[in-house]
Amino acid sequence: MVGAANKEKGDCMTQATIDTNVLLDYPDVIDKFDIVCLPTAVLEEIDNLKKNKEIGHKARAAARKIAEANNIDYIVEDNFDMPEGWDKNKLDNKIIMCAVKCKTILVSNDLSVRAKARSLNITVQGYEEELYTGVKVLEGDHETILKFFEEGKDKELLENQYLIVRETDTGEETEMVFRNGTPHELRLPPSHVIKGLNAHQRCALDLLMNKDIPIKILAGEAGSGKTKLSVEVGYYSVVEKNEYEKMVIVRNPIGSGEEIGFLPGSFDEKVKKFYAPLIENLGDEGDVLAEEMISRNQLKKEIPFNMKGVTLNNSFIIVDEAEDLDLKTLKLIGTRVGKNSVIVFSGDYDQAEGKFVHNNGLIKLIESTKGNKLVGIVVLQEDVRSSASKIFARLK
Repeated sequence: MVGAANKEKGDCMTQATIDTNVLLDYPDVIDKFDIVCLPTAVLEEIDNLKKNKEIGHKARAAARKIAEANNIDYIVEDNFDMPEGWDKNKLDNKIIMCAVKCKTILVSNDLSVRAKARSLNITVQGYEEELYTGVKVLEGDHETILKFFEEGKDKELLENQYLIVRETDTGEETEMVFRNGTPHELRLPPSHVIKGLNAHQRCALDLLMNKDIPIKILAGEAGSGKTKLSVEVGYYSVVEKNEYEKMVIVRNPIGSGEEIGFLPGSFDEKVKKFYAPLIENLGDEGDVLAEEMISRNQLKKEIPFNMKGVTLNNSFIIVDEAEDLDLKTLKLIGTRVGKNSVIVFSGDYDQAEGKFVHNNGLIKLIESTKGNKLVGIVVLQEDVRSSASKIFARLK
């Protein structure tokens, strides 16, 4: 349930018991309620997880949030009465019974916990915060759209946020971007270079073309055009417009900055196939164009492991498959950006590999930098590769 626990102004006082799994992923959930009841066993579990290599950072963040909060009632669960057959030492059971004792709702993303809680007639709900997409869609008749601007709701948009206006009366669609609190028309590349297939792609192209925004994030589902748009604009900016000396393409071939030494051959031989999906986006002659760029020192391939101490000046940098970066590796890459350079992080956080699911640098980057004037974000919404691809991209 997306944003299930959000509390609107004017609601009655809300009270909740929050499961550990929610606190680890969304520590700010504490602020969504007037009172949060926590069994002391939850604190112990979070404390024990602080040194865990995979989720220790989450446990520490949750612990900090709990320590700062002033709306928490700590419940000692030693005297909880439990249904017959329940293990009194099991944390899940203690959390459920805390909700019973305090007469609160229970917020948990554990399906088993929610099922057991319902058996005791406890009100339960999941929690998931909506990720910032960088794009707001305004759809309605002319009067609805006019009212949006008259009431000043456009002033609530963040810096570099895009607005797609769809007028149902006429079928017209308009895109604009908000900078310094005012709307601006999109600046797109010539149509012979690349043409956006939908409104979100046009927003992405405007972002990619803007030299004043050095940090660009293109996220979204597989097949939505993230890599193609980035590579096409990168090639155009380097080769045709001479705005940058070179295009640097970065991929993490194994994991969090790990070596590729076990693969046979030289560095170029090791990474050639790995970078093929990027090169293919240059068209049928992609390999030829890439070799020409390499011969002119206009194209460089990198992996995170080799980038310590590197400074990338005058470069159009594309970090592909950025969903497979933890925050440490993402920072390693980002701090390489030098003068007259821009960096594009392209990835689908829904396809993150195992160890990056709960330690995803791309998601953290989006949430930490939204609204910053040096950062632009567009989450593409539609698979444009093919109808068949779209089916697989949306499998859950």
